Amino acid sequence: MCNLSFLLRTLQRELLTLLELTKPQLRNPSLNTSLPTQTLKADFDRLKIWQNRRHLYMAAIQRLTYQKLFEILQELADIERTTKQEYGQDVWVKLADLSVKFCL
Repeated sequence: MCNLSFLLRTLQRELLTLLELTKPQLRNPSLNTSLPTQTLKADFDRLKIWQNRRHLYMAAIQRLTYQKLFEILQELADIERTTKQEYGQDVWVKLADLSVKFCL
């Protein structure tokens, strides 16, 4: 369970970093529009994201919308709750499904 918790926390940190990188410029952005990329260079520097990882974040930003990112975060929270309540193989299946959803 310790390895799973570590994996969930790492995934959560990466997702929150994506949110931080793409803070909406508008007050109420549409959830289905592409994530903004206007200030990425400055944000990468501010968050101290290594050069060799930036292309991974860029690929995710170009692929995701706020709607999809929020859905992934919600599903991650559900997996974490399930892990704390009932640890089993089902959790690993849910995590694999979440990984696929994140990649599409």
